[in-house]
Amino acid sequence: MKNYLLFVAIAMKSLSLCAQEQAPMVLQYDKPATYFEESLPIGNGKLGALIYGGTDDNMIYLNDITLWTGKPVDRNLDADAHKWILEIRKALFNEDYALADSLQLHVQGPNSQYYQPLGTLHIKDLALGAITNYCRTLNIDSAIVKDSYQRNGKLVTREYFASNPDKLIAIRLRGDINCQIALTAQVPHQVKSIPGQLTMTGHATGDPMESTHFCTMLSVKTDGEMTACDSSLTITKAKEAIVYIVNETSFNGFDKHPVKEGAPYLEEVANDIWHTQNLGYDEFYKRHLADYQAIYDRVKICLNKNGRNPNDLPDAKDRRLTDQLLLDYTNGNDQTPYLEELYFQFGRYLLISSSRTKNVPANLQGLWAPQLWSPWRGNYTVNINLEENYWPAFVANMAEMAEPLDGFIAGLAANGKYTAKNYYNIGEGWCSSHNSDIWAMTNPVGLSGVTGI
Repeated sequence: MKNYLLFVAIAMKSLSLCAQEQAPMVLQYDKPATYFEESLPIGNGKLGALIYGGTDDNMIYLNDITLWTGKPVDRNLDADAHKWILEIRKALFNEDYALADSLQLHVQGPNSQYYQPLGTLHIKDLALGAITNYCRTLNIDSAIVKDSYQRNGKLVTREYFASNPDKLIAIRLRGDINCQIALTAQVPHQVKSIPGQLTMTGHATGDPMESTHFCTMLSVKTDGEMTACDSSLTITKAKEAIVYIVNETSFNGFDKHPVKEGAPYLEEVANDIWHTQNLGYDEFYKRHLADYQAIYDRVKICLNKNGRNPNDLPDAKDRRLTDQLLLDYTNGNDQTPYLEELYFQFGRYLLISSSRTKNVPANLQGLWAPQLWSPWRGNYTVNINLEENYWPAFVANMAEMAEPLDGFIAGLAANGKYTAKNYYNIGEGWCSSHNSDIWAMTNPVGLSGVTGI
């Protein structure tokens, strides 16, 4: 027992020393993103954004993890499908595999619904001139994205974070600020503007009487001049502008109709936007940081301090940027442990940022989906991908990030008992197939029908 306690004490001391020696975890680039994979994500577990960091048109894709097409599943769907099981078995026993293959289409239901993007924010710099000294970073330790550049020698800096305790995205612009701010979306929507505020309402693709609705509100505070026109705001002669974004949807649970039984999203978003008047930007960030670091700071990583290349670290004069680190690692030129440390903590950052909504776990896109029709519908692929999202939840000391998954599985169980009966004539227990969505769909999916994969 004494030896065991000595081992634990030494191990804890080693972990403590390693924690103190973790390098700053920062992704850094010297140009704006062009593709989804190059953008920098922020998220509060429900509301998220992809920062592309353009200098002329800074596009920011917005997402809400509860915005999906469709409505609750029909539990009576294919109620007699199980009758085909005996015929399929008979064909297999007769080694008539072509017939069995054709018959199994009768025990396949429709595919899942789609996860959809919320909107796109454009911040257009109205100034003209050449750009120099561009920098774009994601500080994983403090959950904030920053970018900066000089235009005609004048510095512009921008910061972005997504707060869970205050249910908002915050953006701060500083420098010589003359810009236009506009909201648009790929889903059906409309935008109205008044001085200092944009309001966008809409719904997921589909029949508006059968779809999830949303309301996005954006407010701006500035020391400059501001005008509203159509669906945009224009800021001029400013040294600082602060943008707050909030959103709510009518999604009210996997078994609640999003219109007939929808959440009071208009009332909720009005409360959210009023709350942005209660505190200043710095106080919102302080609250966000405390909330995030309470989870993130539980684990530090230091694989090989002596093996680090000094030029990998954020403060290095000749720092290798993240895309160069990736290229050198892939080519075998320099497989730095710093990149492996970044990879580990970036994974924890993504789960903290995308999995904090009751009963709605991170999907195939996590939280971030710029396309109207995401690959594989952005759904829950239950045979492996959903599990992969949550592999780090417990071993990387952020167990509460798995709570949305627990609630989702309860929904699968509720719907899955009907699937077990309808498709397999099993009256006890429940089952789930390999595709699902926010409505906890459990039926098997295949090539049958126009909605098949």
